Amino acid sequence: HFQTVHHDLWDYDLAAPPVLARIPHDGRPRDVVVQATKTGFVFVLDAETGVPVFRVEERAVPATDLPGEHSWPTQPFPVQPAPLLPPRLEERDLWTADPARLEQCRTLLRGLRNEGVFTPPSLRGTLLYPMTGGGVNWSGIAFDPTSSRLFVPVNNLAHVLRLTPTPEGNVDVPDTWRPLHTLEGLWWALTGRWTGLRYWTNPIRGRRLFEIDGVPCNAPPWGWLAAIDLSTGELAWKVPTGSDAFGTQGLAGYGPPLATAGGLVFHAGTRELRLRVHDSAT
Repeated sequence: HFQTVHHDLWDYDLAAPPVLARIPHDGRPRDVVVQATKTGFVFVLDAETGVPVFRVEERAVPATDLPGEHSWPTQPFPVQPAPLLPPRLEERDLWTADPARLEQCRTLLRGLRNEGVFTPPSLRGTLLYPMTGGGVNWSGIAFDPTSSRLFVPVNNLAHVLRLTPTPEGNVDVPDTWRPLHTLEGLWWALTGRWTGLRYWTNPIRGRRLFEIDGVPCNAPPWGWLAAIDLSTGELAWKVPTGSDAFGTQGLAGYGPPLATAGGLVFHAGTRELRLRVHDSAT
């Protein structure tokens, strides 16, 4: 086994299926398991042992500020392949197309806890970047054994995550109450009550896209397709995924890529409603 996230406070579960591949490494073929994550990380593990083929470092991450909560102090960061998203979203990354919306986005960002990837959820409100939709989500990844290239769809969006304290008596749960069982689970999701939990995420206002008037605050592209050379661990290329009616390049999506033996990569799954065909080399 290999743990990609320690003490998951963010909904950074492994939504994408792993890929089995054989790659050239240290002068010989090597069977590996490749796992892409919502954080935009790609882990390449030895298929027999689970040991990383490319170096992974345990790095310090921001600590929780919730009373009584203890978050894990480090997280695994792959050195290669390099993360497919920046480590942090800052003011210089906001979209400047609309000055009025830009100012609203600045105000929103300045009020949030924002210390980069793995910033814990908070009562103040946390900028969760990447969002729980990735990075890499259900779409998964594709591999071309001829070129040893991996093709990865990446979303570049953020969530605003805000916790709400539950009433003091909420931790005193009757033995007869079973949260997450049918109606009790619905009651928990809508109110946060009678669960034993001290904090709750409002399903409507507690976790939402980092946006104003339906437009993401961070500048596009909001999605791209990346190619990684697994023989070296280096990024070979990346291109925006589609465009909207206004010409905005790079839309978020959940469509899986398909690599062919003829050197093509098929990809779709954004709101553009087009199938795009890419040269796998470029």
